[in-house]
Amino acid sequence: MLVDGVDGADGVDGVDGVDGVDGVDGEDGEDGEDGEDGEDGVDAALINGSGETLKL
Repeated sequence: MLVDGVDGADGVDGVDGVDGVDGVDGEDGEDGEDGEDGEDGVDAALINGSGETLKL
């Protein structure tokens, strides 16, 4: 009588490849400088007949 042969062993799964490293983010740009304050306007003045100065 014949005996059945033994099944061969399953092959081993291959190893997964390693993920690549993420690139580095670029740096943030520098903030722009604040604008200069505008100059104050000059007050206009009128002198009425009594010599008082009236601001407009």
